Amino acid sequence: MKRIIDTNVLLTANGAANHRELDCMEACIDFLEIIKEQGIVVIDDGYFIMGEYDDKVNPNDSQLGGAFLKWLYRHEWTDRCEHVPITAIEIDTRLCLIIPW
Repeated sequence: MKRIIDTNVLLTANGAANHRELDCMEACIDFLEIIKEQGIVVIDDGYFIMGEYDDKVNPNDSQLGGAFLKWLYRHEWTDRCEHVPITAIEIDTRLCLIIPW
């Protein structure tokens, strides 16, 4: 299972998202645990995704989002992570990433 993981999943797992209902938080925690056990995380070769993770989540945090980011750094160059090229474009002053899938 290959997945691109939105930053809000990490934030929600930490209980830091605005929409942090308990069932949503538990679903994010379960999802991250499954990814760590058997998934492949897709990130871009321009580090836009990792940069956003870094801006929002502390890898030294004891909460699950931070622990997941720390895990991702440890596994970034293994078969548990796939780097893909992306195109970044600006639309109405917002940066949008086009991922080739």
